[in-house]
Amino acid sequence: MTSAELVAPAKQPANGTAIAALIFVILSYVAPIVIVIVGVVTASDYVSNESPLPSVFVGIFTALIVGVVVSIALDFVGIGLGVIALFRKNRGKVLASIALAVGFVPLAASVGVFALFGEWSPNVQ
Repeated sequence: MTSAELVAPAKQPANGTAIAALIFVILSYVAPIVIVIVGVVTASDYVSNESPLPSVFVGIFTALIVGVVVSIALDFVGIGLGVIALFRKNRGKVLASIALAVGFVPLAASVGVFALFGEWSPNVQ
């Protein structure tokens, strides 16, 4: 065997932008859950202090809205980075494609939640 036969194939450089996109998309799934859990735990402290019940619901609803907004923000960052990573030359495109495919799910869910609440909200004139 000669040394020419033992040469390893050229390795593609890592696509750090795609990795960052996937991390942001995963965070867009995890962050709202953590925010809502923190909101519920905080609201349960108010229940034990005998606060009025409507204020507890307002706290939980506020945590839900903040969680959805944080999810949308992280998702837009992840999708933006995924698009950038997809168009980089000489880089792997699998992680960018996965980040884009997985990233549109929380975005569609958030838009659906806002549309659902908008449909049920009373018409104030």
